[in-house]
Amino acid sequence: MNTLSILLIDDDCEDREVLAKILVELNPNINCLHALNGSDALQLLDKISPLPQYIFLDIMMPVMSGKECLRKIKENKRLKNIPVVIYATTKYIADIEDAKILGASYYMTKPVNREEIRSSLKMILSHDLHKDNTSTMIFLNTVIAYQNNKDYFFQNLN
Repeated sequence: MNTLSILLIDDDCEDREVLAKILVELNPNINCLHALNGSDALQLLDKISPLPQYIFLDIMMPVMSGKECLRKIKENKRLKNIPVVIYATTKYIADIEDAKILGASYYMTKPVNREEIRSSLKMILSHDLHKDNTSTMIFLNTVIAYQNNKDYFFQNLN
């Protein structure tokens, strides 16, 4: 089986480790790369090949915020087609809409318990976020709420 590479960008080490552990439980062929903030992530992405198939990105981080990092990823020709999953504590509609506009494929709020995390990650991995390539990726017209309005999947319904 092919290895699936995922970059986890979060200044909270515990959040990164929990995500990594559950991802590997769901698929032992997942290799998780780690970055502490947007700036570190962009430096890492500039150096590595092949690129990760997915990026999980926190919004609130020091040095470079997740929103700024997302903007730079989607402006970069080499990186712009990597699906970015926002993994954040904020549930503000403005942050969700900003993520959508900036090019995120999915918005996931940080759940409190392990089963919620597992369920969200399983759903994300079961969708092919690489499919539709309309300007930024899959989506842009509608936000569909999943799992009690905790997660948001951006999907093009054309």
